[in-house]
Amino acid sequence: MRRVFVLGAVGLAFWAPNARAVDWSVTGDMSESVELSDNRQLLPHPLGASYNSYTGLNLDALALTPTSRFEMSGSLKYRAYGGPGEANQMNTFDKGIFARYEKQEKSTTYNVFGSYSEVPTSTLQAIETGFATLSGSTISQAVGGGLRHEFSPIDTGELNTIYNSSEFTGSGLSPFTSWTTNLDWRHRASKVIDFIPSLQVKRLAYQDPAGTQLLLAVGTFGTEFQISPRASFSAAAGPLWAQTSNNGSSPLTFPANPVAASATAAVPGSGLDWIGNAQFTYRWTPSLTALLSVAKVTGPTTLGNFQSAELVSGSLAYAINTSSSISLTQSFGHVDGSTGLNQIAGTSAAAGYDSISTVLAYGKQLAREWNFEASYQYIRRISADSASSNTVVLTIRKNFTVLP
Repeated sequence: MRRVFVLGAVGLAFWAPNARAVDWSVTGDMSESVELSDNRQLLPHPLGASYNSYTGLNLDALALTPTSRFEMSGSLKYRAYGGPGEANQMNTFDKGIFARYEKQEKSTTYNVFGSYSEVPTSTLQAIETGFATLSGSTISQAVGGGLRHEFSPIDTGELNTIYNSSEFTGSGLSPFTSWTTNLDWRHRASKVIDFIPSLQVKRLAYQDPAGTQLLLAVGTFGTEFQISPRASFSAAAGPLWAQTSNNGSSPLTFPANPVAASATAAVPGSGLDWIGNAQFTYRWTPSLTALLSVAKVTGPTTLGNFQSAELVSGSLAYAINTSSSISLTQSFGHVDGSTGLNQIAGTSAAAGYDSISTVLAYGKQLAREWNFEASYQYIRRISADSASSNTVVLTIRKNFTVLP
């Protein structure tokens, strides 16, 4: 938290000399959500129905000068759990704050940023792994910075570095830190095609008895293609290399695999795999848009455990009128432990599952500052301990402006 405020103070210090030329605003929103689910935690043997409510508050501050930008946002959400399905769940607060400062000088833009967040670990686990077996909260702190330089009207390069630390309360996971450096290049080959080569290097250090460390390097080549005024396509793919090591004092382990429900032994060494993604967007009419995406991802999750997955998702979004819309999203996923990195990741072919998700959402602007949202989600996990859930969420939201 302290790092975030230091970065915010630095940004304000740079901004202060130009205070007279500042355009600034402070906006926010308040929301109240009611969630009804027959198996929110996706347990093989559901405890019963859940009747939960979430009360949220978000604030966003923005200050602009001709050559700089400072933004800060904060969020607070109270999660109140009820019903037999939440028998062992404690009410919690989500907390988050983010600060970022940008400074532009000729063809180069510099940035520094910091963030802090605290959310229930089971919420992150359900999103990333299809399981919600862990308790407590995940506390993440990040600080970073970088630059973007325009070498010419058709060539732009970016370099960014992020340091992140993750701690866990009540979940039994090992804290870890990570350094991530991204190098991206964008070349405009024509008015409709961009080429985007990219390189990422990530190092994770786990605070476990073995002193486990994981080094990853990922190189991808991507493209963005505006096929027509209605259709666009983007894709990227490339190799991934990973290496693990430890201090030799104890067996090398990774955080608990959600399928095995225990930490898994890993073999020091290196391995190769690949990642990729593609997305096709088509606007049938000004009111109807379709999207299809596929992806293969391999690497550590937010909780630190290693997994590989193949994902397919399709959606339709329809604007009924200027104040209401409806959307349908269908997703399929497969998590597979039998990748080329199975030994160093401590996984096996048995540690896999399939997932299916259907989401139907409706949004309505009730008044200038009031919005209503309703959604239904069906999730099914197909594994040795299959589970499914049906969830309905109703949300009312009020936007407001604190200062012009």
